[in-house]
Amino acid sequence: MNNQLGSATSISRNLSVSLVLVLVGVIAATVFIHCLVISHNEKRELGEKADELLGNLQKSVELPIWNFDREALEKIAGAYFLSDPVAELLITEGVSREIIIRRTEPGDFNTIAREGDVLHQGEVIAHIKLGLTKKYYKKRLENLIFSYAVTGIILIVMVVFATGFLLRVFLKNPFNNLIQGLERIAAGDYSYKLTQVRQKEFSLIVDRFENMADTLQTRERSLNRAKNYISDLFNSIDSILVGVDAQGKITHWNKRAQEVAGKSIDQALGKHFNEMFPWLENKGEMIDQALSRGTLEKDPKLQINSESGVSYVSIAVAPLTSEAQQGAVVRIDDVSDRVRLEEMMIQTEKMLSVGGLAAGMAHEINNPLAGMLQNSQVIENRLSVETMPANIKAAQEWGITMAALKGYMTTRGVFELLSSVRQAGGRAARIVENMLSFSRKSNSGFVDSDLRIVVDDTLELAANDYDLKKKYDFKSIVLKKEYSRDMVKIPCDVTKIQQVILNILKNGAQAMAENRDEYKKPCFVLRIHKVRGTGIIEIEDNGPGMEESTRKRVFEPFFTTKSVGVGTGLGLSVSYFIISENHGGSLAVESSPGEGARFIIRLPMRTTAQLDSKTP
Repeated sequence: MNNQLGSATSISRNLSVSLVLVLVGVIAATVFIHCLVISHNEKRELGEKADELLGNLQKSVELPIWNFDREALEKIAGAYFLSDPVAELLITEGVSREIIIRRTEPGDFNTIAREGDVLHQGEVIAHIKLGLTKKYYKKRLENLIFSYAVTGIILIVMVVFATGFLLRVFLKNPFNNLIQGLERIAAGDYSYKLTQVRQKEFSLIVDRFENMADTLQTRERSLNRAKNYISDLFNSIDSILVGVDAQGKITHWNKRAQEVAGKSIDQALGKHFNEMFPWLENKGEMIDQALSRGTLEKDPKLQINSESGVSYVSIAVAPLTSEAQQGAVVRIDDVSDRVRLEEMMIQTEKMLSVGGLAAGMAHEINNPLAGMLQNSQVIENRLSVETMPANIKAAQEWGITMAALKGYMTTRGVFELLSSVRQAGGRAARIVENMLSFSRKSNSGFVDSDLRIVVDDTLELAANDYDLKKKYDFKSIVLKKEYSRDMVKIPCDVTKIQQVILNILKNGAQAMAENRDEYKKPCFVLRIHKVRGTGIIEIEDNGPGMEESTRKRVFEPFFTTKSVGVGTGLGLSVSYFIISENHGGSLAVESSPGEGARFIIRLPMRTTAQLDSKTP
């Protein structure tokens, strides 16, 4: 644009030059024609004068030539030669052509010649040749041309100044007004009104420009509305959306991208995609593949390892199909929750299968266990009851007495062994019953339960839990119970409360196992009491405790401080939901680094009917 302006010429300059050229042409043509006319007239007048001088000279020299009066002839010739136009005079003898008088103007050969005979009484006595010079005629032409040139120059200067003045008044000022208006309109000032002019042509142009400005303003408003709408739509999407050109440089940057990358749109525009997202491990290559192939490129689950933990993102690169500008749109979504949910669903399926298998095994164990307990009771009765007729008869057949048999069994400790067998069997039966109760779905809803029994049953389950027993050596953990004696029954879903307590015990056991101190034995303190219509269960450990940032997030879904594959981050969040939503209570944690953690479960002492109405 600037090069075009630099090479362009102004209208006033072109018009002035054109007028000057026209004037010069007109003046030159006028001078040329005038000179032709003058030249023709001068030649005609000079010829007529030559004829007139020749006739007079013929008469004047007739007698001096006839009388051979050379002196008179010289005087007459000299008088004629002094005339301005005469440049040549030659008088010769009539028959012999002998020169009588010859006079010429030095250096002047451009003349008009006239010749004639001198007669005396009808007889040729001499011949005269008279030449008239054109130099006076030339001087007149030169003076005329000079006067025309001076007049033309003065006229041209006047025309140039007059043209400039008129152009400035009638053309330049209106044009400057138009240019100023265009600059204001180009700068976005569509409300600017051009100065009205008197010229009809320019008035039409001003009207057209104002109509054009109104049209541009309307279109710009529509464009801005569309741009703002697209921008709002772009920013409202809760995904990272980045537009890039063919070189991978960023052209668009939505609000979510600003939040994740920590860079404003001004900082991001023009930068390479890899520079803004170094943690994506040069996934900018997907942009090149999408552009070269013209297809959608995806990576549905990319693992990101960072100081805050492991997360997963989904990346999709869609190439732009417009021929005007090549590029692509990159969409990045955080799919960590979805991936963990998928893993949790898989784990849940496994646990359902394991639970079903455990329930089946418990049933299968329960039958022979019942037979063992019953048979141990029968054995003890047959060896110890002396009054039973069948026992007396069998002893007599073998020649012994029941008193002697009982004394032998007592001395050998057989009855103690049988009692130990019954106790161990009873304990195994209670474990099996707890496993069956915990694994089956609860359809009974809320029942009035003694929290002390609920906690003790859960501890027995925990002692037989594979992870707690094998991985964290739960039996080596010291259990301190501080139960209130005046505790009343509280309506609750026992199975779900056991699930909550077991989750807390597992987390505490793992924390203490990972940070074992040889000088401090791992310990759980379990407290049960009531305060103003609320049953409270406190589970306190002497583990490493938690930072404040961890404590605030401990009940968030999928939040975990465990390594990859160890935990899903759902145990405590599900526990929080069970206590707060299902039971109308609260679950809180108190902890500080190095001081262990204390989980506090508060359950309202409402009636069963009141809580059943809240049960989902």
